[in-house]
Amino acid sequence: MKKMRLGTLTLWLLIKRVIPCTLKYHRMQYHYYNQHLQEGKIVYMTKITIHNAKQGYRPVESPYMIRLNIRTQIAQLQDEPSDFPKYAFSLAPFPNLYQHAGNTEKFLDVIGRILAVSNTARVLTSSGTLKWKRIIHLGDLSGNMIELSLWGPRALEFQGESVYNIGQKNHVIAIFVGTSMKCIKESSYFLSGTSACRWYINENDIPEIKIFQKSLPTIPDQAVKKIDLQSADDIEKHIEQTTCLQLKDIDPFDKLGQRYECTVTITGLAERQS
Repeated sequence: MKKMRLGTLTLWLLIKRVIPCTLKYHRMQYHYYNQHLQEGKIVYMTKITIHNAKQGYRPVESPYMIRLNIRTQIAQLQDEPSDFPKYAFSLAPFPNLYQHAGNTEKFLDVIGRILAVSNTARVLTSSGTLKWKRIIHLGDLSGNMIELSLWGPRALEFQGESVYNIGQKNHVIAIFVGTSMKCIKESSYFLSGTSACRWYINENDIPEIKIFQKSLPTIPDQAVKKIDLQSADDIEKHIEQTTCLQLKDIDPFDKLGQRYECTVTITGLAERQS
């Protein structure tokens, strides 16, 4: 059996992302962690243990991770160091994103100019559940574009209307961290942002955003556009009820894109033939 050496380890940490997880501790411990582990706080931690990083969905490129225990002590610093690092990300170029489709080893961080943003809508997922969704189009300095879908609480938290208004006269540069690359039908690629996803928009103290801003013309060549994202309820309203006999007379070339719903009675199933 592999033994782990215990000792006293003290760390100063800036909490950047609090990812929801299952805490198998006493209820009082949960409230203790919930009180102290808040994003943006610099905390002083003692009596922690270090383990190898998990194999999937790593938020940062590090071989190790911290594990809290029943004796872990956390305290917030009263005088926060001014030179303490505020951000942690590893930006992936747009052309390199596609090779990560379906890869669960780590999350992806990207920077881009927001070109378009949608409203939030409850949509039907591939698993048959309804979830809140928002779509964002990002562009890089080489003219490449990638679509980002925010899901659940992240879709609601993103200030889409404010981004749209600012983007009518100014550039909106954003860094999104904690995303993953998805692919549908081997041709439609997009970034997905769920509970681990966060964003930094027009943060002037981030050098990467300042460099991106300076590489663009002072006056935007195009304003941020609106994307109309239909909800599952809206789509259902446009489904026309019909019969099997009526379906035979419909010309699919004239009714391209029209959706129909037909109720049938199954009277029998053919036996499987080899």
